[in-house]
Amino acid sequence: MTNPNPENALLIVTAVLAFSASLSAILSLYLFERRFSSRSAGWMALLMLDCAAWSTLNAFENIANGLTVKLIIANLQYLPIAAIPVVWYGLGSSLRKEELSETGRNPSPAIWLLPAATFLLVWLDPWLGLVRHSFRLQERTGFAVLAKSFGPWFWLHSAYSYFWILAGTFLILRCLRTGKSTSRTQLALLIAGTVLPVAANLLYILGLFPIPDFDPTPLAFSVTGLLLAINLSRFRFLTLIGAAQAAAIDRLHDAVLVFDGREKLVYANSAARNSFGIGAADLGKKTDELDLPTGTGDQSRGDRLYESRAARILRDHRDMGQVLTLIDVTRRVGAERALIAANRDLEGKIAERTRELEESALKLSEELEHRTRSERQLYHDALHDPLTGLANRNLVLSRIEQAILHSRRDASFAYGVLYLDFDAFKNVNDNYGHETGDAFLRDVSLRFKHCVRETDTVARIGGDEFVILLESVGSPTYVGEIVDRIVDELSVPLNFGHNAVVPSASIGVLNGRPDYSRPEECLRDADIAMYTAKVAGKNRSVVFAEDMRLQYTTQNRLLGDLRLALSSGGITLAFQPIVHMDGKPAGCEVLARWRHPEFGPIGPDRFIPLAESSGLIVPLGTLVLLETLKTAAALVEAGFIKIRDRKSDFFFSVNVSAIQLSQPDFMELILSSIDRLSLPRSMIHLEITETAIMENREMIIAVVEQLAAAGVPFKIDDFGTGYSSLGYLHRIPIESVKIDRSFIERTGVSGGTASASDGLVRGIISLAHELGKTVVAEGIETAAQADLLRSYGCDYGQGYFFSKPLSEAMLTLSFNPDVAKDRT
Repeated sequence: MTNPNPENALLIVTAVLAFSASLSAILSLYLFERRFSSRSAGWMALLMLDCAAWSTLNAFENIANGLTVKLIIANLQYLPIAAIPVVWYGLGSSLRKEELSETGRNPSPAIWLLPAATFLLVWLDPWLGLVRHSFRLQERTGFAVLAKSFGPWFWLHSAYSYFWILAGTFLILRCLRTGKSTSRTQLALLIAGTVLPVAANLLYILGLFPIPDFDPTPLAFSVTGLLLAINLSRFRFLTLIGAAQAAAIDRLHDAVLVFDGREKLVYANSAARNSFGIGAADLGKKTDELDLPTGTGDQSRGDRLYESRAARILRDHRDMGQVLTLIDVTRRVGAERALIAANRDLEGKIAERTRELEESALKLSEELEHRTRSERQLYHDALHDPLTGLANRNLVLSRIEQAILHSRRDASFAYGVLYLDFDAFKNVNDNYGHETGDAFLRDVSLRFKHCVRETDTVARIGGDEFVILLESVGSPTYVGEIVDRIVDELSVPLNFGHNAVVPSASIGVLNGRPDYSRPEECLRDADIAMYTAKVAGKNRSVVFAEDMRLQYTTQNRLLGDLRLALSSGGITLAFQPIVHMDGKPAGCEVLARWRHPEFGPIGPDRFIPLAESSGLIVPLGTLVLLETLKTAAALVEAGFIKIRDRKSDFFFSVNVSAIQLSQPDFMELILSSIDRLSLPRSMIHLEITETAIMENREMIIAVVEQLAAAGVPFKIDDFGTGYSSLGYLHRIPIESVKIDRSFIERTGVSGGTASASDGLVRGIISLAHELGKTVVAEGIETAAQADLLRSYGCDYGQGYFFSKPLSEAMLTLSFNPDVAKDRT
């Protein structure tokens, strides 16, 4: 079999594309003129215009010479390519609304964003390659085509396109299911005209088309145009009266005739044809050429009486014609005569009925009064919190908006906004139950109302968050006075049975300004001030300053970047050795490290509190634990760590927070993860702070006891910086106490402070030993500190004097000094 002549192949393809473009353009013009007769005609016209543009540009691409010219034309094709799926969805939505005789807006402009982005990105492909890359000319079927490879954005664009094509097709299929036979034929042809280009496009992008790198989709659109032409010529598609409407009207008993804008008959239903002898020859005739009873009043024709009703057909305020309905009123007239006789009998009953109506009116009045009260209650409920009876978010936002507008009109008017959030309110619910939590919220609500005037607004906007709007602030110090009053009120414990709770709240203070454009902005800045108060240590108030907004934005960005780092391997581990005081390795503390791609290393003092406040501490802690176990298993397998009698000669200390310990599956995670790698449970030490224990003491102690009983040791981290109480150490199975570095750095120097720190450290070591606990000193940086701690009987040391934190590779080398020496 010989290859086709290159010129003939190019000529045939170009001719078919030209035919498809011409037919699509003609159909587009025809449909554009019909857009007032059918709302779907405009969408169909736009679809045919896209098809014409694609076919035309594709033809020019085929006959163009040179890679650059072909690439420019190919880029231009992405304008109709990106638009067709959205237009198809718009067509399906419009057809569905026509089928249901509904009105509504066009699809949201937002669905054009991704197609617009695709059209812009194709021009950047030579540099970015997001849509296509690796452009080259390839001889196919006798002429050169543009070959390329698809980038990641192309597949996103394709998925997006097929989504809207499927959505539009789904709407059309629903029309097929609900439509009549002729309407189904119309829509079936419409879908058939779509399936072929879609199938051709799928074959092309999946590389299944017999001619590689040649897109047959524009050729397939020629068939789409032909099927649409059949739809327009043979069926009543996109006309003044659609096929589905005609089928419905045809079943009416009344005669219905439809005239176009030139008063010519375009449709007559079955009743009109049978009653007045109208046939196909009468279509196109004007009203006065037809023998119809169209006068005023009831008109007779034979022994029948008819009433004529005419209604104009308006679309988009344009007169498209009229509908003439001829109603057979023969029976109605007879019934009216009978009604006159019956009316005489009815008049005798009016007096009795009047009395009954008066009684009903009285009952109705009572019902209306009850309904009015109910409506008032509903209105109140819509603007107030059901638990506390305070204003809700909608009401306080409305009043803040009025305060802003008032401050613009009157320069002497000032207002303030307080944003309050209770610290550790979750513990109230967890420890005492939700009923106590609700009582807590109701009680503090009353306290807030006692602190402000009746003209001020106290609102609960959700959970344990409250907003107070202070209006007509007379002096600059008034807002601060209200804050002090609230703090004093909250300092009084709340008693619930045998339980007493002292409220602790973080308060954001905003001195209102008239330049806020929306009340939400005002509330946002007060919220930022409250967030700053929480970060600063909670149980305090902070006045909003402009630089806080940038800090808040940066904090939110860091939160998003931290979430990304957790999922993309951006968090690494470092291992700081913990040694016996003679320098012999005992274990190491596992430290999380985060190197931000833009800001560089982010310290744990920044991202750990961020993770705790956002809940990311749970996945972060899980990551640290699992990666630590992998490292430990690798060192055991390499023979660097010895396991004898299910005990290890080296341990790993992992920090855990109160939030992690509160997770219901925390213990199962720890034990199953260790056991899965066949490691001794005593190899993993968990470090918790005094503050973590005291946040939810009973629950935390229960978890610690269960894990310790299962063989997992615990250490108290940063001892001396929290509640600093050795009294609870005998109640929980803590193996070791870690003295905070702030005490160690003041030891071994001259002066009164040094001697006080020396005595405190010596006392902690002595008391811990009496309780059977070992002691780890953190932050040892000098030989003098190490010698002093050794003389006090300290068991373990940790700090830069012994070693800086090591990477996993350096940790491995530290177990094999010979290898380390060879590599240096």
